[in-house]
Amino acid sequence: MKDLIRKGRIPAGILALGALLGAAGATSGPDVIVGDLTGVAHYGAVGGIRSYAVGTISCNIGDTDLLWIAGNNQHPVIGQNMYRVANGRIDQIGISWLKHGFTALTQNLCGTCNGHGGSVLGVGCSDPYSSSLNGSQSGLGPRFEVNAYTGLFNYPWSNPDGSTGNAIFKRLQVAQTDLDTPGALYFVEGHYVTPDDATAGNGYNNASYRRVSKNADYSFSLQGSTQREKPGIQAWKDHGLGVNTPDPDVTITTVDVPSDGRFFIGYKVVDNGDFTYTYTYAVQNLNSHRSGAYIEFPLGSAASVSNENFHAPLYHSGEPYDNTPWNFSNSGTAIRWQSPQTFSQNPDSNALRWGTMYTFQFTSDGPPTTGTVALGLFRTGSPNSVTFSGPVPGDVGPAPVRITIDDEIPATLPPGTAFAFDVTITEGDDTFVPGSQLLHYRMDNGAYSTAPLTYVGGDTYTATVPAADCSDTPQFYVSAEGVNTGVVTAPQDGAAAPLGYVVGVEGVAFEDNAETDTGWTVSGNATDGQWTRGVPAGDGSRGDPTVDGDGSGAAWLTDNVVGNSDIDGGSTILTSAPIDCTGPEATISYWRWFHNAAGASPNEDTMVVAVNNGDGNWVTVETVGPNTSESSGGWFQHSFRVADFVTPTADTRLRFTASDTGNASVVEAGVDGIIVTTFGCDDVCVADWAADGELNFFDVQEFLADFQNQDPAADLTGEGAFDFFDVAEFLRLFSEGC
Repeated sequence: MKDLIRKGRIPAGILALGALLGAAGATSGPDVIVGDLTGVAHYGAVGGIRSYAVGTISCNIGDTDLLWIAGNNQHPVIGQNMYRVANGRIDQIGISWLKHGFTALTQNLCGTCNGHGGSVLGVGCSDPYSSSLNGSQSGLGPRFEVNAYTGLFNYPWSNPDGSTGNAIFKRLQVAQTDLDTPGALYFVEGHYVTPDDATAGNGYNNASYRRVSKNADYSFSLQGSTQREKPGIQAWKDHGLGVNTPDPDVTITTVDVPSDGRFFIGYKVVDNGDFTYTYTYAVQNLNSHRSGAYIEFPLGSAASVSNENFHAPLYHSGEPYDNTPWNFSNSGTAIRWQSPQTFSQNPDSNALRWGTMYTFQFTSDGPPTTGTVALGLFRTGSPNSVTFSGPVPGDVGPAPVRITIDDEIPATLPPGTAFAFDVTITEGDDTFVPGSQLLHYRMDNGAYSTAPLTYVGGDTYTATVPAADCSDTPQFYVSAEGVNTGVVTAPQDGAAAPLGYVVGVEGVAFEDNAETDTGWTVSGNATDGQWTRGVPAGDGSRGDPTVDGDGSGAAWLTDNVVGNSDIDGGSTILTSAPIDCTGPEATISYWRWFHNAAGASPNEDTMVVAVNNGDGNWVTVETVGPNTSESSGGWFQHSFRVADFVTPTADTRLRFTASDTGNASVVEAGVDGIIVTTFGCDDVCVADWAADGELNFFDVQEFLADFQNQDPAADLTGEGAFDFFDVAEFLRLFSEGC
């Protein structure tokens, strides 16, 4: 123990003060909170890692002045963290070193200040620390020397890798790949730790979070208001189904360690609709010095587990802690994630330490039941673990009849085309009711009809939805029945949520080959290299294209001149005029070019494609770069279904943002061949196979190519085979004309 004190792992006095806190509990006295989070500074990227700093305003809502003494360890340290909520879960994606407080002002954010400042934060007073101040590297100390439960830390602090460094050193570091999740929400958190606040037993309300939105250049803008005295994990509950839309399936609770600190526990279970369940747990260590060593979930009888996933933020800049992921094990009666080594083996092993949150996720066929989850403690002491109640996989009984659809359901089909797909039905430990394997289908929201499935072999059956006319809207599901299981359906909700597709033929609603200006606007803060429209002028020596994307001649290009030309000093933004995407199954396709692989600092910049429907909320479609197979030049075509990102409207807009935010990098971009296609039934001419409004040789040529490739659209008779009768039907339609 003395050796650990000398090494700075446990500050002197921790044991006596810890015992005092355990006996005294919460008392009146200092009560510092994060009253506001005021801004996010962005320092760029190094090696795929972005760095930030978060501005904080502290408030003393207690009844006693809070010590704020520079030059010793009687002042607060300030941690900054970032979280991401996406795909039904929350992950902590970044941590910073700790800003050391040095003097306090006497402002009035949270109440009426008593006027005491400097070496104290007076009662009712607030003190602002800007993002640039909290990002000043020389004022940042490591986390490993801090006991967040007692508030004690070594002073002066250690700088194992030096006091200052490159742009990301010591600051809030986030892997850029963690910022490219479509539809994600992001949150920042501030957390104050200080000795006299901890001594008073008021260390449980010292963290607050706030939502931020990511910009095209990976900077962040503040959104909403600061959620005072709520740690970052609470954002999962508050915004789990979208901005300001709480997720009722997320539960947040707390677990306190005797004579130590507090863990926040969050959990959610999702029924996957295939007799399996996804369990997600997030555990945030607010201020436990003993830290987390493992988490263990009991398993019901015969329950299986798959898709195990573990996520933790990474320490950096000289913190001694190991970042090796926790080990997963399954004993058959319990599953466990645990630190790679025990405290006695390696005090710096990866433990769930204060100010961090780990996420655990797995899939099981065991239905959720309430069980006891164990959270092991890393540092020695009593108890060895704490427990809490939460959902765990229950017993799995005799295997029921199960039914799943094997094939992908198309979004669209042409008129007169039947659709066949495979279905897997397993009997399990039950017995089929004879003849119960059925397809249920209807057209135009009418009554359901049934048709028997065709047995193929093994557990496989085939269902065939009859050909539909353009006026029909096919919907369908499949079912089977077991003697004990009863009727099961796929999809799980059967008639209440059937599958379906759009019947029609593809038509072009909008096309822009960049030969004329169709109303695009150019904006952004780049000092050079803004978007321009024209024939490529460069020779390709700096990563610029020498030809356009769709072969028409012109394209939208960045800094389209010969020689030393590229984007510099920021972002250039190309935004379309409103595009009508209200037609069925509207799809946007485009050709794009992006090259950032040249210069002294290559592979640091990105091109972001986004869409909105007139509500001002831009949704990212894709991010190209910073270091992918499509970020070193070349024209690539990409397409997306508009409804997968926004509700299609007549005011839909497309935006391309190419940025140069790295150091000494060369960035070139291009856009061309934007096409919006929809499906419809007005004036349908099936024989116009090339969809160019004319009947000619090209229609015959394209039909025969699709017929040879066995494209489902070429099965014009809908009998599931490609034969002479399909060709004869096409020739009949062709001869009849349109």
